[in-house]
Order: sequence, then structure tokens, then C-alpha cells
Amino acid sequence: MGHGIYVLLFALGLFLGMLILLEVGRRIGVRRLAQNPEGAEAGVGHRGGRCVCLARSAYCLYVILHVEYPRLGFIRVDAFDRALAELRESMK
Repeated sequence: MGHGIYVLLFALGLFLGMLILLEVGRRIGVRRLAQNPEGAEAGVGHRGGRCVCLARSAYCLYVILHVEYPRLGFIRVDAFDRALAELRESMK
């Protein structure tokens, strides 16, 4: 049995976690609106929260891709690769 089932279960767990947290956030918002209808819009608001969430997601995606494919990012590892190749050649 391969890793496919574990990846599927992990993805399903992430999806269910997102749905649960979405519902928790909705319930918190409904409760806040019921307690203080005028003050419900105080703070960052839903637009600012979406922007922050979008920025965090983009940054996380950038970090994941940069760690997975370091030769495509801003930090180049070519010099380190050359040093390792030279060290390997000197060990022969």
C-alpha cells in the first residue's frame, strides 16, 4: 500500500479542519453581532482579515515551493553544489 491513502487522509483532514474553523468563525461573528450591533464592524473587519489571510497563504506557498525547489528561488545553491562536487572529487 502506497502513500496515496495517507496523502488523501491528510488532505481530507485539512479540508474538514478548514470547514470546522470556518463555522467557528461564523458563530463567533454572529454572537458578536448579537451582543453589540454597532460595534461589530470595529477592528480590522472581514476585508482586512481576508487580505491578511491571502498574504499569509501566498507567503506559505512561496516558502513551501522555495524549500522544495531551491534552484528556482532567489537564493541559489549552485555554489554549494560546486563545493560538494569538489569535495567528492577530492575524496576519490
